[in-house]
This record gives sequence, structure tokens and C-alpha cells, in this order.
Amino acid sequence: MKSKSVLRFAVLAALVGGVFLSGASSADAGFSLTLKSTGAAVVVQDNGVGDIDSSVGTISFNGTVAGFGGVQTTVGTSNSQDAIQPATLSINELALGKTGNTLTLGKTLTITLEDTAYTVPDATNGVNIRTDAAITQTGTPRATLSHTSYLGGDAITNISLTSGTSGSQTKINGGFIPSGPEYSLKSVTVITVTKGGSGQIQVVAGMTVATPEPATVVSAIIALPVLGMGTWFRRRKQS
Repeated sequence: MKSKSVLRFAVLAALVGGVFLSGASSADAGFSLTLKSTGAAVVVQDNGVGDIDSSVGTISFNGTVAGFGGVQTTVGTSNSQDAIQPATLSINELALGKTGNTLTLGKTLTITLEDTAYTVPDATNGVNIRTDAAITQTGTPRATLSHTSYLGGDAITNISLTSGTSGSQTKINGGFIPSGPEYSLKSVTVITVTKGGSGQIQVVAGMTVATPEPATVVSAIIALPVLGMGTWFRRRKQS
């Protein structure tokens, strides 16, 4: 009986181990989303705790962040596992200020989206990088936005939308060569509340890497979430 129990335990352990190994392969291990405001940072790995989207390369998070009044919805995407050009890393939707809640004056929210496993496009001869960021605010404008894109740890592009109203900006930089054939991309977006009170904010931000010229190849890819912002807010007003 003892030997059978040991055998059953071994079989069970093998099955459980197989499940964990299978789960590990259905995620982008280097892809993460970090939200930092007051208190400890919230870190969500692709298909890890807090990610409500099981798709590989997509992180969707719902939760509260101190000082930003209400449920936050963040959808971040990366195509590093697809190994296709252009490489993309983007926040497709960041929604702040659920109706009935308030934004706190002076608070900042830093959203960091990062993936460490890009190999396409081949960057040994240099790549061009396009960075886009946009903020839409309904009612009284209450926040500003700054955005920085990184390639392999080096800051490439800075975008500032500090007028306090809705706006967008695009920058293209070229000729960057990372240190190795596999490289990381990182997108850091900072939202600063400049006027406390009730308000709704949506942010999209992203970067694309291509060779030789990302502008014409990826403009449609980045434009889609930006164009979708108006639809999102119309739905919120009607609901």
C-alpha cells in the first residue's frame, strides 16, 4: 500500500508540475505593468495575479489607486512574442475618475509598461522609434501628462502635454542601436492632478520600433486606440 501511495503521489506531482509548466508557456514572462501612486506599487505580470485577460501579450487590470478616485482600467499590449515588425508596446486604455469619485490635487500616477524580449526588428543596424501619447478629459480639465519611451534602458523620447486640456503628440527618432540582438522596450507615463475634484480622464500612449521608417508603417496601429477615445467617452456619457 505504501508503494502505491508513493506512486500516486508521484503521478499527481507530475500532473501538477505539467499544469504549471503549461501555464508558464502561455505568458510573456518579460512583460509587466506597474502602477505607482501613494503607497506600494502595483505590479502585474502577463497572465499573473491581477491580469484579467488570459491573452498572451495583453495585460488588463481593474483596481483602485489612491488619489485617483475610482476603478482604473488599464489595457497594455506587447507583440514581442509574435516576432513581427513593427515591434509595439502600448497602453490602449487607461481610464481614471469613475463617476462620483474625486481626483486629489497634487497626486501623481506613474504607469510603467515594459517588455524585455524583443528580437524583431533586427536592430543591429539601427532602428527608428515612434512615440505617441494622448490625454482626453471630460468636464473641467484636471490633469497633465508626461511620457518617456526607452530602448534598452536608454531614454529616447519625451512628450509633455501640460496645457491641462485634452491633447496628443507624436515624435519620431531614428538611428538607435541596442546593445544586443534581444532588447527591451519601456513606456513610462506620468499623470499629475492639477485641479482636484470630480472628473474623467483617459490616456493612451505607445511606442513602435521599425526599420527603416516607422511613420507610414505603423501610423494606423497607433491611431486606432487614439481614435477610440472619443467613442469610449461617448459611451460613458450615455451610460
